[in-house]
Amino acid sequence: MTLLSCSNVGISFGATELFKNVTFTVADGERWGIIGRNGAGKTSIFKIITGDLQPTVGSVARKPGLRHALLDQHRAFEGATTVWEAGAAAWREVIALEHSIAEQAMRLGELGDRITDEILERFGHDQERFADLGGYIYHARVDAVLQGLGFDAEESKTRLVSSLSGGERGRVGLAAQLIAPADLLLLDEPTNHLDLDTTTWLQDWLKEADETVIVVSHDRAFLDAICTNILHVEARTSESYKGNYSAFVPQRAERRLTRERGWKSSARM
Repeated sequence: MTLLSCSNVGISFGATELFKNVTFTVADGERWGIIGRNGAGKTSIFKIITGDLQPTVGSVARKPGLRHALLDQHRAFEGATTVWEAGAAAWREVIALEHSIAEQAMRLGELGDRITDEILERFGHDQERFADLGGYIYHARVDAVLQGLGFDAEESKTRLVSSLSGGERGRVGLAAQLIAPADLLLLDEPTNHLDLDTTTWLQDWLKEADETVIVVSHDRAFLDAICTNILHVEARTSESYKGNYSAFVPQRAERRLTRERGWKSSARM
């Protein structure tokens, strides 16, 4: 199933053209790496995917209801006191429901035989919605991701966000993104604050995850470990390739050679 398709997309800022003819299609379960020099437009492609930036030309089609997770450090830490709360930032509706259900259960015990059908109906509705939103699995997901990224899950429930170093905040922000319920993960240099162990854990997590992944990274080993496709942004356009970074290199060389042969053949005519 196609999640996302960009067709002949281009971005210009006034008379300055950032890129043009960017075309690629992302299918469910694929893991794309976007590569290219700094300033080539990789971040702008992310913004086009999320809808935060409209292309000057071309079109973008998204699966209806597509949920994406893109790291927003400010939002991840907004209102969070502890590391665990920051990691669970995207589950605020579920957490609110969890608290409401607990309060309702206590109230039911107090009411005894004075419970009305209306009260029971609301309680049942909230329990059903809690289950539908993943309420019975999110605790384990938060614990697993925080643990994988180098935090003690239990300690995270009391450790204050204000005590974190810059690198630790980066890891908690990444955790919040991985924990969020989403169809598409958009990761921008996710290994920046990771050591070898946490990088290996992240690679394994992404390969086993249900989510489709698009990652911007300069870490070739990471791209080799996780990618099924590469989008190379170069010379104000892009080309897509099947396979990981190591598979991309010879494919790119072969395409260049084919083009050069074509140019030489045309020049002789």
